[in-house]
Amino acid sequence: MSILSKGLAVVCALASIVTGVASMLLFNLDQKAFDPQTYQQVFAEEELYQRLPSIIAKALVASPQQDDLPLAMQGLSTENWENFIRALLPPEALQAMGEDALEALFAYINGEKDVAEFSLVPLKQSMAGEAGIQAVLDLMNTQPDCSVAQIARMSVAILSEDRIVLCNPPQEALPLITPIIKGQLQFAAAVIPDRIPIISADAGARTEDPRRQLRVLRVFMRLSPLVPLGFLLALSLLVVRSLRSWLVWWGWPMFFTGLMAILSSLLGAPVVGLLILRFMLRHETNYIPAVFLDSGSQLAAAIVEQLLRPTLLQGLTLATLGIILVMVAFFMKRFAAAGQVLPSGEGDTLT
Repeated sequence: MSILSKGLAVVCALASIVTGVASMLLFNLDQKAFDPQTYQQVFAEEELYQRLPSIIAKALVASPQQDDLPLAMQGLSTENWENFIRALLPPEALQAMGEDALEALFAYINGEKDVAEFSLVPLKQSMAGEAGIQAVLDLMNTQPDCSVAQIARMSVAILSEDRIVLCNPPQEALPLITPIIKGQLQFAAAVIPDRIPIISADAGARTEDPRRQLRVLRVFMRLSPLVPLGFLLALSLLVVRSLRSWLVWWGWPMFFTGLMAILSSLLGAPVVGLLILRFMLRHETNYIPAVFLDSGSQLAAAIVEQLLRPTLLQGLTLATLGIILVMVAFFMKRFAAAGQVLPSGEGDTLT
C-alpha cells in the first residue's frame, strides 16, 4: 500500500464523515419539512390555529365579494369580522379548518396541485344557522347602546341603502331585530365563496415557479446519502485488500459519522434547521402565507424537534455498527496472531 493511496484513503474517510452527517440532516429534513403533519402538530401545541379568525377576516374584507354582501355586513371592519368569526367557530372547528388549509398548502408546495385554497364551508354553515344569529348578538353586546334612530334603521335594514353601524340593542327590540339578522346572515352565507385562494401558480407568473427549484433541491436532499457512500467505495478501491482492512476502514468512519450526528442532533441541528427554514422563508415571501412568516421561530422549532429524533437514532445506530466493525477487526487480528504458533510443536506455524 503506497503512501499516496493511504493518504487519499484518509481524505476519503474524512470526507465520508462530514458528508455523512450532512446527508442525514438533509435527508431527514426532506422527510419532515414538507409534511403538513409537522406543522399541524406545532400549530396545535402553540395554539396558532387561534390566529385563523384574523386571517379569514382580512381575506373577507379584501374579497371581491365584499360588495355583494348585505349592506348591513359591508360595514363590518376587520376587527368586527374577527370577533364575529371567533364567536361563530369553536376552537375545534378552527383547528379542522387550519389542518385542511395546511394540507392544501403543502399539496401545492409539493407540486400535487397548482392552487391551494382555504375552505370557508364550515363558516358559511355556522352563519346560516342559530350559531350565526347568536354570534351577531354577542358582537352587538360588545358595542355601545343603540339610539332610537339606529334601532329604526335596523328595522328597515333589508331595504336600506345605508350601511348599518353596529350597536347594542335593548332586550325588547330583539324579537324585531332577530329575523332581520337571520335574513342578512343567510344572504351573506350564500354570497361568501366556498373557498378562498391561499396561493396559486399564477402568483409567480411573472417569475420562474420556485417549486421547480425546490423539486431539484429535494432530489439532491434525497440522494445526498449516496455522497458519503461514494467516498467509502473510493476508499475501498484505494486501500481495502482483505475483510479485516474493510472492517477497519469502514468501521472508524461509520463510528465517527454516528458520533458527530449525535452531537449535531443535540447541539448543531437546531441551528441548521433554523438557518434552512429562514432561507426558505426569505426566498418565498411571495408564496407563503403571513402566518408562516410571523411564526417562523415556532415552525423552526417544530422542524428541528422532528428532525432530531431520526437523526439521533440514526447516529446511535451508525456509531454502534461502526464500533462493532472495529471490534470484530481487532479480535480477528488477535485470533490470527494467537494462531501463528501451534502449541503441539516447536517451530510449527500456520501459513
